[in-house]
Amino acid sequence: MFEVWAEWPINTFLVALSSGGDKHSLDSVATLSVLCAVGIFLTTNYAQDFRDVEGDRLIGRTTLAIIAPKTSRSILMLALITWSFVLSVVWKLHFAPAFTISALAFFVGFRFVAYKSVKS
Repeated sequence: MFEVWAEWPINTFLVALSSGGDKHSLDSVATLSVLCAVGIFLTTNYAQDFRDVEGDRLIGRTTLAIIAPKTSRSILMLALITWSFVLSVVWKLHFAPAFTISALAFFVGFRFVAYKSVKS
C-alpha cells in the first residue's frame, strides 16, 4: 500500500534532486515542486475513499467520507480549484490554459459533490 500512495511524491523528489548540480540540496524550483506534489497528494488523496464507503463502514474503518460526507466532498472540490489556481500562478500560465485547468478542476470537483453513489 505504501508504494502506491508514496510513489508520486517520492519520484517527484528524486527527479527534483537529480536535476540540479548540487546533489546534497534542492534549489528553489525543486523544493517548490516537491512541496506542491506533497501538498496536492495530502489534500486530495482521500478522494479514493468515496468509492468504497459501504465497505469501509462494514469493516469499521473511519474515513472523511464516512465522518463528514458532505463537507469532505465540498472541501475536495475547493482543494482541486485552489490547487489549479495556485499552480497556474506558480507556472505563470496565460489565461487560456489557466482557465482550462480551473474549469477541469471545477468539473471534477462538482462531480464529487453531485454524484454520491458508487454507480455514478
